[in-house]
Amino acid sequence: MAKKIQLDYEDEINYQFLGISSGSKDYSLVFHLNKTLDFKFQKAEDFVFPMKNQSFSFSVYVYLDECNMTNFYLLSNKTQGVNLIKGYKHFDYLLIIDGEMDEDDVSRLAKKLKNVPGIVLSSVASSEAFEQVAELNITFEQYLHRILKS
Repeated sequence: MAKKIQLDYEDEINYQFLGISSGSKDYSLVFHLNKTLDFKFQKAEDFVFPMKNQSFSFSVYVYLDECNMTNFYLLSNKTQGVNLIKGYKHFDYLLIIDGEMDEDDVSRLAKKLKNVPGIVLSSVASSEAFEQVAELNITFEQYLHRILKS
């Protein structure tokens, strides 16, 4: 008799977040991130999210690090005087990490970010504020699925 094997499948994606405070425009910040840390961010279509009976566009840059099996998303947290995540009002950008980076590596990356021209502050941010806005989490997942598929 054949044995049945049951696989546990977790559909939950756990992101890690770094908050970045910078007065720089997104394209300037990305230029310095790519140059200083040897990232390869590329502009993606804007992330559109409805709030206050309007839709707001937030810039997104994507770096798919295939060697380390880690994806990085630089997401603007502010547009037209509106914060995407109210719990992160002091951050202009969020660096979202999707991959197997341990906490020590994320902390080291936060320290390296402080050496990038234009960055005033960088720190590890809790994922709670992102996850508390369930609609944001779902909409961002759908957005990533759509842009990464093409």
